[in-house]
Amino acid sequence: MFDVLADVAREVAGGLGVKAAASVAEVLADKSVEAVLIATPTDTHVPLIIAAAQAGKAVLCEKPIDLDMARVQACWKEIAPLNPTVMIGFNRRFDPSFRAVRERIVAGEIGTPELVLISSRDPAPPPVSYVKVSGGLFRDMTIHDFDMARYLVGDIVEVQAYGGNLVDPAIREAGDIDTAMVTMRAANGALVHINNSRRSAYGYDQRIEAFGALGMLQAANRTATTVEASNAGHSGAPRRGAELLHPALSGSLCRRGGTLRRLCAREEATARRLRRGRRGAPPRRRRTRKPAQRKNREGHTMNDATASLSPLLKTVSTTATDVWNDSCSPAELKYALANGAVGATTNPAIVLGVLAKEMPAWREWIARLVAENPTADEDTLAWKLIEQTGLRGAELLLPVFEREKQRKGRLSIQTNPIFYRNTEALVAQAVHFAALAPNIQVKIPATAAGIPAIEEATYRG
Repeated sequence: MFDVLADVAREVAGGLGVKAAASVAEVLADKSVEAVLIATPTDTHVPLIIAAAQAGKAVLCEKPIDLDMARVQACWKEIAPLNPTVMIGFNRRFDPSFRAVRERIVAGEIGTPELVLISSRDPAPPPVSYVKVSGGLFRDMTIHDFDMARYLVGDIVEVQAYGGNLVDPAIREAGDIDTAMVTMRAANGALVHINNSRRSAYGYDQRIEAFGALGMLQAANRTATTVEASNAGHSGAPRRGAELLHPALSGSLCRRGGTLRRLCAREEATARRLRRGRRGAPPRRRRTRKPAQRKNREGHTMNDATASLSPLLKTVSTTATDVWNDSCSPAELKYALANGAVGATTNPAIVLGVLAKEMPAWREWIARLVAENPTADEDTLAWKLIEQTGLRGAELLLPVFEREKQRKGRLSIQTNPIFYRNTEALVAQAVHFAALAPNIQVKIPATAAGIPAIEEATYRG
C-alpha cells in the first residue's frame, strides 16, 4: 500500500496486515501484486492507470478517468495494445436490487422500457475544497446515474439538463451546482429522468423505476432487495400503512393470515421438507402433570419449576453448560438472564408469541412505527418489528457480551424465509442485521443458496 501521507499509509497497512510501500514504483514492481486499486485525486488517474497497465496489473480506478475526454482517449490508446484489465468504479451495477431490475427488463417482464426515473441524493454536501477539484456535480455525482441509465436502456442520444443552487451558497461560490434535473432520450426511444441533490435530510436516497407496456419495476430506497412489479393482474405498489393497520395494529400482524403468521408458515413449510426423511419415526408424546408442591429452606412453598432454578444456576456456574433463551421477549429474557442465560434468539414465530402475550407493552411503539412509515407495506412493518424485538434483546444481553469478552451474550436473528433461494438477498440482509448491534449474530439456512451466503456473510464479518 502506498499513500503520499506516509504515516497514514503505515497505520492503514498495519491494520490490514499488508506492507506500506515507499513509492508507487515499489508497488508496481512487486511481482506478488496482481491488481491495484487507485483511489487518488482525479488528475492522477491517467498516469497511474498507464503505469499499472504497463506493469501487468489489473486495475480498479475511482471515477472519472479524467475530466478531459481527450486525455481519456489518449490513455486508452496507450494501453489498448496491452489488452489490460481496467475497471472504473461504477458500483451501482452491483447493487442487488438495481441488478435485479436490469435482469427483469432484459427478460422482457415489462416489455420494452418506455420511461426510466432515477433519483440520487446524498446525505450532505461535500467540503468546498473537494467541490473545487471534483469536476462538478454532473461529473462527480450524476455520472453514476448516467451509467445506470445506459445500464437499463442502452445508449443515450439526447440530453437536456437543469442545475441550481438550492442547498449551500458556498458551492455556488466554488462555481458548481448542488441540485439538478436531467432528461434524456435513449437510442431505443425510451425517455429517462434523473434528479440529484447534494443534501437529503433522511440519508442516502437511491431509487429507480422502469415503466413499460407490460408493467413497472421499482427498486426503492430500502435494504435487501426492493424490487416491486406491477402488471394487469397484480400491483406490487405498497398500500399505505394507515389503510392496512389500526394505529395499534389491532392484531393485524398477528391475525389469521397476517404477515407474521405467513412468515411462520414459511418456516414450518421448510421444517416439514427437512422432516420428510424421518416420517417413519413415531410422534413424540408429551405428558402433563400437576406441579409438585415443595418447600425451600426458608419454608416457602414452591413448585418444581421454581425449585429447579437453583440447580440450573449451579449447573451453569460449575460446568461448561450455556443456556440460551429461545425467545427475545424482554420479560422472559430478563428472567432467563437472572438465572444464568447467556444468549437469546428471535424469528417471526417468536415475535408472534411475544405479541400475543405482551401486546400492551408494544402498542405505543407499533403505533409510532406505522405513523413514521405511512406508505410501508405489511411485510416491511413486520420485519421492522422483528428487528426491534431483536434489538431490545441485544441490549439486555450486552452486559453479558462485554463481560464474556464477546464470546457469549449474543442475540441470534433469523433471515427472511422468502430469501432462502436468493444468495445475494440473504447476504444483504445478514450484513444489515449484523450492523444493528455489536452482539447480533445471524442465522442463514443450509440451503443451496444459503451455504454460499453463509460463506460470504462470514467473510464480511
